[in-house]
Amino acid sequence: MKKIYILILATIGIIIISCNSKDEIQIAKPFTIDEVYNNPNFYWYETEYDAYNYNIEILDSIKTLFNENIFKLIIYTSPSCECGSLYALFPQTIKVLENASLSNYEIYLIFNVDKKKLKVEHPYSHLFQIKTSPSIYLLKSEKYYYDLLLHIDTEKISIERALLDGIKFLDTY
Repeated sequence: MKKIYILILATIGIIIISCNSKDEIQIAKPFTIDEVYNNPNFYWYETEYDAYNYNIEILDSIKTLFNENIFKLIIYTSPSCECGSLYALFPQTIKVLENASLSNYEIYLIFNVDKKKLKVEHPYSHLFQIKTSPSIYLLKSEKYYYDLLLHIDTEKISIERALLDGIKFLDTY
């Protein structure tokens, strides 16, 4: 009887482990700024957008160097503040893009990306995987990419500084 009990517990344990080890798959949904303003879960967006003060000198450099035939910005964000202290980067990024008069960008809506086993399917999955929300990537000719969030987080720099650094870095390719 004791052996049967141990066998049952072992079987249950294996089932639990195998269920927890499977990756969850999520498809990133294209999203527009108009949809942001119509989505109540983005209640914080306008406040963060209005509060952000960008560096005008850096913005002028971005305007000069960002060739919309070559570069594209890809933004992955979540509605609500589930992305911790970085949630303000999404409205800050849009403010920088709008004030630089740049329109070559795409926004994708994602949820619960910080889960370890979550995989996000998106049009650029062949280049990079989304690990957190928000995630912001600069693409050059849809071949090379620069992870802005990585540099913002590790170097403690602004979104516009990271974008300018990304343009200069990718210009070497």
